[in-house]
Amino acid sequence: MDDGEAEVRVKMFNAGLVLNGYAQVMTVLPNVKYADLFAEVQREAREAGEGVVGGGGRRGRGGKLDGGS
Repeated sequence: MDDGEAEVRVKMFNAGLVLNGYAQVMTVLPNVKYADLFAEVQREAREAGEGVVGGGGRRGRGGKLDGGS
């Protein structure tokens, strides 16, 4: 993960929602700048069983936007 991606994960509210499993990615042209990053974050949330997208009923990461504990 590069510094720009780490910064987006920490500072962008939308990234936090996706990372914690409380939102799904929807890409609408021309807003595609972060499309690949959001798809990756969504995949991570699903694999970790986070929030509603993970299907495991977990409550996310406690609202941590950086994915830490």
